[in-house]
Amino acid sequence: MTPRSKTILAIVVSIVVAAAVATGIYFLVKSMQKKPSSVAKQPGAPQATPVREEKPANVVLADVKPANLAKPALEVMPSPITDMTSPDVPGATIHTLNTGPFMQSIEGFMTDAQCDELIALAEPRFTRSSVVDMSTGENVPDASRTSYSVYFIKGETPLIKQIEARAAKLVGVPVSHLEPLQVVRYTNGQFYKAHHDYLPRSPDVIRYGNRTATVFAYLNTLPPEEMGGGTFFPMLQHSFRPRKGTAALWHNMLALGKVDDRTLHSGEPLVLDTSVKYGLNVWIREREYP
Repeated sequence: MTPRSKTILAIVVSIVVAAAVATGIYFLVKSMQKKPSSVAKQPGAPQATPVREEKPANVVLADVKPANLAKPALEVMPSPITDMTSPDVPGATIHTLNTGPFMQSIEGFMTDAQCDELIALAEPRFTRSSVVDMSTGENVPDASRTSYSVYFIKGETPLIKQIEARAAKLVGVPVSHLEPLQVVRYTNGQFYKAHHDYLPRSPDVIRYGNRTATVFAYLNTLPPEEMGGGTFFPMLQHSFRPRKGTAALWHNMLALGKVDDRTLHSGEPLVLDTSVKYGLNVWIREREYP
């Protein structure tokens, strides 16, 4: 082999070796870029979880754990599953909205005249609403409930007797199991933060039992431009809009005396300066209530 041939061969070999080295370096770098971190490869290492941004609620929920709000409402129905009339509640149309918890809407629970009469009876007697103190069982004012309300004596007037009898027939209990009727009034900005109607254990609950069911009747219809004022159930994502004479019924308890925390609900604040909302609370106990 001539000296010139040897030189050419050496140059070719050098080029081939350089190309091979460059190719090896290229693929090494690419493989390092794709390689997962050592933390991700460790068994049981925590993985990033996407966080869903929630819309702010109309009312800040009081003492409610986020985990509770995330619980699925397994038996919620998107539309009424039963529409019926009942001989026990003549003139009313009953819509069963849900079975777990049991929930109904009753159109025609009260007449317009009855609603107006009950508001007139209540108006001169309103005082600041209260809540049940969880530690003592006593009724106390609280920042979570800013409405005004009044309790009536059982059977105080013929109208109150009629409403008591109608509510008892609707729920299927004796009138003696009803608490005294309570009328509430909300004006602009007033609310009742998220709460349950069932009560904490107390001497009163031990004696008369808990609140098995609630009937809440709307005594007036809000103007269409009023966006607030509903009764909102966050775990069910359902809100009742006030319509005069219509009532909402829900069961606060399950079988064997167990409470149903899915009945968490709030009275949403009124937005318009001129809006006023009147409602009637009828609470039903497990046993006779004086």
